[in-house]
Amino acid sequence: MEDIQSCDKASVNSNVGSEKSELLKSADNKMYQTTSFPETESENRYPNTVELDRSLYMDNTTSSSASLMHVIKGNLGIGIFSLPLAMMNAGTVAGPLLMVAVSVVAVHCMQMLVQCSHAYCDRGGMLHLGYAGVAEKCIGQYYPHKAHIGRILINIFLLITMFGFCAIYFLFVAESLQQAFDAYTSFKLDVKLWVLIILVPVILLSFIRTLKILAVLSSVSNVLALFGTVCVLSYAGSTVHDPSTLPLTQWKTLPLAFGAVVFTYEGIGVILPVENMMAIPRRFRWVLYAGMSLVTLLYLLMGVLGYLSCGTSCQGSITLNLPNTPFYMSVKLIIAASIFLTYFIQFYVITSILFPFVKGRVRQTIAPLVDIAFRMLLVCFTACLAIGIPQLGNMISLVGSLGSTSLAFTFPAALHIATFCYDKSLSTLSLIKDIGIIVIGVFGSVIGFYFTLKSVVENFEHDSAAHGNRTLMSTNFRTPF
Repeated sequence: MEDIQSCDKASVNSNVGSEKSELLKSADNKMYQTTSFPETESENRYPNTVELDRSLYMDNTTSSSASLMHVIKGNLGIGIFSLPLAMMNAGTVAGPLLMVAVSVVAVHCMQMLVQCSHAYCDRGGMLHLGYAGVAEKCIGQYYPHKAHIGRILINIFLLITMFGFCAIYFLFVAESLQQAFDAYTSFKLDVKLWVLIILVPVILLSFIRTLKILAVLSSVSNVLALFGTVCVLSYAGSTVHDPSTLPLTQWKTLPLAFGAVVFTYEGIGVILPVENMMAIPRRFRWVLYAGMSLVTLLYLLMGVLGYLSCGTSCQGSITLNLPNTPFYMSVKLIIAASIFLTYFIQFYVITSILFPFVKGRVRQTIAPLVDIAFRMLLVCFTACLAIGIPQLGNMISLVGSLGSTSLAFTFPAALHIATFCYDKSLSTLSLIKDIGIIVIGVFGSVIGFYFTLKSVVENFEHDSAAHGNRTLMSTNFRTPF
């Protein structure tokens, strides 16, 4: 909800230039969730992370307060607008309990990932490691010649979530435009056609390669999103209905809620980039707890108030439940604009991961043309994903179940076991706890994916049946003249 935000960073050595752009993608200028993993490590030896002051070795390190803001912004994503639907799928009691439980486990997994990073930095005398770097070191300590598998595995799931994010952005903007034109004009089109219309400007803007321009787009997106979020919360809080008429628990659709809630907590990719630039890393624990407590509180407000406001009519995004008055229609379009701008920040990371593999296999003279064609192909692929499953709520649950659960739950717990079992410092209680998180992650991912896919198929069948009934009615009422 796999990395893309912005912070002006300097480097320890020439390689940390890539870390700078990764943190640019990870903290400052992005409200919406993504994932970014700096992979740089220093060749020098540094003090133990408990005693480390990175400001002695790096320029422009961040303070605790700045890191707190990065954590908050990096974990507030598009998923916040889908939380009322998640609450509807879970129930008035099960929904908040599920969100708190997911929050506790997700934050604990973030802390475990930081512990793993510190462990490898201490063992190797490195200044910092990213998510994929931790996975590479983890496998490398057992199978030195297979270490690259860890990096590849993390990047694969990172790409799965990022492609999912881009498809969700397409759907979000398309459904918002469809609703606006349906309400105020006679120009009515299917959401799939709106995706194709949006495709043209997205392709043109996808050629932006400069991080400074992307940082400006991200800043504008943040301002628009903040305004929209305040307006949505204000509306939901003023239109709350009696909760006694709503179900306490929805067992049949609870897996859909799980995927959507985990989707919102997939900001684990932001954690290491922020921690890596923090001057005093030992203070990060309290920064993480404070930031994620505020994020969870905001999620609960949006989810509960949105559900009590919309009741059983919650749509894939609560913005689609806003009234069609001029003011709230403008709010919908403002939020849609912020999502539209976020696409290109997300897309930058996809191309930065994939294009080097392509560039190394073509002649240098045609590399610019290949770059253009490759970008167009990737944008069209994300549009095809949106057209293939034009269901915003189910798409969010699908991405949450398929990619976010693994990145946020399963991998951190597995890395924690492998990291601290190596030096036999993992207690039996911690081992049992980590195995439990892995089981929850795998089970939640499989069950959530199955039920979401089932819901997608049922919606397609329902739409086909409705279309068939409309066709039959028009045939029956057709006159013979």
